[in-house]
Amino acid sequence: MDENKNRSIRATIVVAACVLASLGLAIAKMYVGLSSNSLVIMLDSMNSFFDVATGIVTVVAFCLLLCPRSAAHPFGFGRGEYLSGFVVAAVAVVMGVVFLFRSLNRLAMPEPVYYRTSGMVIIAVALAVKMAMTAAYFAVNRRVRSYALRALLLDSALDVGVTTVSLLSYTISQSVSYAVDAWLGIAVSVVVMAVGCKMVIDNVKLLLGGGNVEADRQRVEALLAAEPGIRRVESVTVADYGYRNKVGHAVVLFDPSLSASEVAACADTVRQTLLAEGIEMHVSPTACPKE
Repeated sequence: MDENKNRSIRATIVVAACVLASLGLAIAKMYVGLSSNSLVIMLDSMNSFFDVATGIVTVVAFCLLLCPRSAAHPFGFGRGEYLSGFVVAAVAVVMGVVFLFRSLNRLAMPEPVYYRTSGMVIIAVALAVKMAMTAAYFAVNRRVRSYALRALLLDSALDVGVTTVSLLSYTISQSVSYAVDAWLGIAVSVVVMAVGCKMVIDNVKLLLGGGNVEADRQRVEALLAAEPGIRRVESVTVADYGYRNKVGHAVVLFDPSLSASEVAACADTVRQTLLAEGIEMHVSPTACPKE
């Protein structure tokens, strides 16, 4: 099994497991939120339901990576990771807006929150599970280096903060005015929207131009310039189609003393070196100028 397939399978297993965990958290939080009339906990539950949806989108994106290239998709589906990362970010923004309006509504028409020890225990356990999910995303993403997993990791870390606020709100709502439920909801919504907007901007950049292709372009140019049979690098372009799936074209001036077979061998050496780094580079010779 090649590296990309192994990477996709590993990520798919982890995300699928976290989707199931998020579904369990969503149901448990909704039970506590409805039984206690806690707005923050109900919003936290809605957030977990959306986590299930974004997790499924990410699983689909990683499953598509297992599909072979075809005539319709000659460069594969690697950029699907960028799209799923954008979906996660967009959902975070939507949830922030929902949090804000629901919190403002609760602030205008405050309602009491009913405290139960069992509810506090459930939310505390949910917080521990969410922290474990965040740690799992972090550990796996250190190996697979996926923008989609990075988006899920940031969203999960944000959810840890949301659930912490939910637990705090639920605990102090009995000793402080119940308007604290609305005020904390407003604070959470502002943070969620701010982080979500930053994630959206980052992922839009990836969708429009891919990853850091300039660094890859400079790497290709330096490797070509160091090749003994190449006199000068005329131009290098690189396009990003996902993790270790970059395609480029280089125009170079070969040493005029080289034969056609030596030029082909030189170009093939460069191509094989770059292919090992996930860059499929096409090298074209330019006409040799008169001395």
